[in-house]
Amino acid sequence: MDLYKVGHLIALAEHGTVSKAARSSNLSQPAFSRSLQSLSNELGVPLTERVGRRLVLTEYGRLVVERGRRVLFEQAEARRALRELADGQAGQLTVGCSATAAAVILPDFLRAVAREHPRVRVHVELGTTAALLDMLRAEKVDVVVGDGYAMLAHPGLDVERLPDGYSALYVRAGHPILAEPQLDAETIMRWPVASCPPSIANATMMVSAIGADMHPQRLVTITCENLVLLRQLAFETDAILLASRLAVEEALREEQLVELPLPNREQVRTMVTIARLEGRSVTPLLELLYAAARRAGRTMLVQPGGPLDVAPPRLFGMLPVEPRGA
Repeated sequence: MDLYKVGHLIALAEHGTVSKAARSSNLSQPAFSRSLQSLSNELGVPLTERVGRRLVLTEYGRLVVERGRRVLFEQAEARRALRELADGQAGQLTVGCSATAAAVILPDFLRAVAREHPRVRVHVELGTTAALLDMLRAEKVDVVVGDGYAMLAHPGLDVERLPDGYSALYVRAGHPILAEPQLDAETIMRWPVASCPPSIANATMMVSAIGADMHPQRLVTITCENLVLLRQLAFETDAILLASRLAVEEALREEQLVELPLPNREQVRTMVTIARLEGRSVTPLLELLYAAARRAGRTMLVQPGGPLDVAPPRLFGMLPVEPRGA
């Protein structure tokens, strides 16, 4: 059904005469009449009839006008919504974030959304990268920001990798461990150690770089997906925080936290990546998230001693480790 011609029939219904309807449609009367006749021929039913000297709608015509108004309204709404979506003033985005990514990237992203796109809808799902990737494949989230070692092993994703950082142990300024003459696992385990659930890659690197006693499964006593809560715990208690440096950079600059000087800690690398399903387009709202991630990569990812360009760790052969106190 030609919606352009349907608009002419609606104009006749609204204006009552061919002359007025043709004028409102910027057509001559003969052209307007041909348009109505063409629509009748297309639909195979008479849409108008003569009553005296007036052209009026038949029952078929009234039905087409009623339905046509709805269709034209929805068409106009669709065009408006597409314009707003293209301008970044409408739409929605569901973001899956691991704990580290949420703490570092989300605040900047959500501030930008609130300032620049007040009517868009943003929903955040927090969880492990593995669980979020399952949600991405099920199209329950639009994009995942998380552990790069987990993402790079998955085909079918468009992945952008941020600069590498590293994980370490952090304590509040004035923590009693800072007065200890020796830092080893036995000393560290006098205090609670808090961490987000570490990845297999991160655990492997900790053991390789610092020693088997530093396996997170043995070391960590408090596990939580909320990194903001864990940082606050480290600020206010003697709990030791195991985290990526990018997640505590501001607290280090403000001297709220101090990094424990463990040997080879810069080898315990973290890699944050942002991924969407392969071939999916980047909307203005999604581009805003990419921009926030890139800003975090430039300003907060720390690389002691230069770029960390060694190969990813081997992730097999790790034996189960008895947790502390077992």
